[in-house]
Amino acid sequence: MRVIQAARRKESGGTTVSLLFKATGQLLEPDDPSPPARQELTEEAEESIISNFDAVPLKEPVGIEIRLPDALDPVSLMSIPEAVRHHFRFVLSEHEREMGIFLRERRMSLAFTVMNLLVAIIYIGILSRMFITVTW
Repeated sequence: MRVIQAARRKESGGTTVSLLFKATGQLLEPDDPSPPARQELTEEAEESIISNFDAVPLKEPVGIEIRLPDALDPVSLMSIPEAVRHHFRFVLSEHEREMGIFLRERRMSLAFTVMNLLVAIIYIGILSRMFITVTW
């Protein structure tokens, strides 16, 4: 079992989340052929980052510290923060796109509901006039 160790500490008005990965393959998807700055995070890493950030109050600044025991070359070391940013930018853009679709569908549902109510009111009005003329 590959466990990601996490620790939170308060620093100058904010919180720093420190995550210790056992290997680079635990952070970045080893099968991703993209350059290091564009590699996807593993599901395990994404879940760990999100779950540790969820525990911090929303308005509080949060920093992330990623620690790897592997000795990395400087290029790979500098590409890790960009890979994390790239991954979560993609996740955020997907979320915003899905939210736009949800809002558009909600507006359409509301429009159909209003249209159905108008048709129902007109239908009830016509039926009530027919009923009044038949009974009198």
